[in-house]
Amino acid sequence: MELHPIFVQKRSAEVQTLLRTALYSFWGDERREAIGRLAELKETTALLMIAQRSKWADERKLAKESLMRLTEEKNNLKTLIYVPVIHTSADLGSLAEDVTKKGIAGLGEEVWREHIKTVEGFWEVISNYFDSIDVSGMKIYQDGMVADGEVGQKIVEEGLKSGSKNYEVISKLLRKGAILVKTEDFELVKEERDRLLAITKAKLPQKLIAFIKYKLVKNRLLNKRDEFIAKRINETLNQGEKGIIFIGAYHDIKKWLPEDIQIKEIKDADKVKEYQRLLPFYNKNRERLEELSEYLISVVAIGTLFD
Repeated sequence: MELHPIFVQKRSAEVQTLLRTALYSFWGDERREAIGRLAELKETTALLMIAQRSKWADERKLAKESLMRLTEEKNNLKTLIYVPVIHTSADLGSLAEDVTKKGIAGLGEEVWREHIKTVEGFWEVISNYFDSIDVSGMKIYQDGMVADGEVGQKIVEEGLKSGSKNYEVISKLLRKGAILVKTEDFELVKEERDRLLAITKAKLPQKLIAFIKYKLVKNRLLNKRDEFIAKRINETLNQGEKGIIFIGAYHDIKKWLPEDIQIKEIKDADKVKEYQRLLPFYNKNRERLEELSEYLISVVAIGTLFD
């Protein structure tokens, strides 16, 4: 009896062999061992096939028990929807004018307009995705968010007034029943912002000195911020709960998160980072940037994060 062709296409040779053994082996020990291994691999489709198709009652029962256990484990996992973001000028506050000027000067007005169009399209698909799912009770984490409660709500409102697409999405999520959580340490965020402001406000040669000072501490600051963010998520996201984090693509909190938090990326962080890294060199990387732009504005399918 052959396995379904679609199953064969999507599964490794090991899983196919294990399923055949579990269904057709004459030896009970081999069948049960195969089911156990499929459970370890979390191959729920294979286990369901065994529960429905095995001619041995004990093996059907074992497969059903394994499925129930895996379902229970999944329900107890902490889930974090990971949104690697591209910040708009409205997110940058007093840094925005300098960033925009440099963007236009470095890329030209036409390319800069295309970039802005890509960023707006990116946030539109992010917003549309969250409009399509139930977020009630989900916890919201945001890079730069140094408070929650009333103060956090005021920060969101100010971001919304400034035209931030990021905070526009968060505001809608909060109205739908999501919960804002303090995500960052105020002193660390302030230190980085102060150093960036020092660069933008200084004149030569002080600007160069400020830039060198920032470069020397940039990675240390980012690491400290990432460690703090991961700690906050682990402390506040409970078993069975779901959270959403909006965070710059150059952050790397994943290495600090415990294994019991499953991460579901709404967009590939590496591709978001690559787009931002290549953008200043548009003429040399036009084709790749166009591909990445298409990816960034592509629709996030409903349900893909929780399959």
